[in-house]
Amino acid sequence: IRRRGPASGDGAPAVGEGDPPYWGCWEVEQAVPEAQGDLVLTAAHVVADARDVRVQLLASSGASPERYAARVLAVAHDCDLALLEVLDPRCFE
Repeated sequence: IRRRGPASGDGAPAVGEGDPPYWGCWEVEQAVPEAQGDLVLTAAHVVADARDVRVQLLASSGASPERYAARVLAVAHDCDLALLEVLDPRCFE
């Protein structure tokens, strides 16, 4: 999910700070209004125990190999989905 505008720098928890809310599969969308940066949908088991979440785009897309900080907005283990907010607006440039 791509959103316009800079990633949140004010008031957003630091990477690894706090626990993301655990919701059912159809409730994950409730986290979207909270996000101010670009969003990434991934598998919940990938970020389940992560303290430091980074996003790296596929090299085949011509993207930079750099990794960008992200925070977990929501996790739905029942359908193995997690919603991430990328904190660095350069990720999708």
